Amino acid sequence: MTQKIERIAICGGSGGKLWPKALEKKTDIYITGDIYYHVGHDMLSAGLLGIDPGHYIEHAFIGLVADKLRSFDLGVKIYESQEKTNPFYDI
Repeated sequence: MTQKIERIAICGGSGGKLWPKALEKKTDIYITGDIYYHVGHDMLSAGLLGIDPGHYIEHAFIGLVADKLRSFDLGVKIYESQEKTNPFYDI
């Protein structure tokens, strides 16, 4: 990849079918879940790079988002969810 990245689109959840909308907005990289094999090829052929980080990626950012919200001193207590909803385990 040698192109300059200027615009990134992010769609939470299963947004693989929405890639044409990202392309319409002149997006360079589209980040979403459930990009199927042939959809990935279609995106690449259209000049759109895709990143599929998989489900349950939000757990990596909960602390960062909570800290950012706390920095705004909104006068409310910010709680970080401790719930684990990933149905898959490494074996």
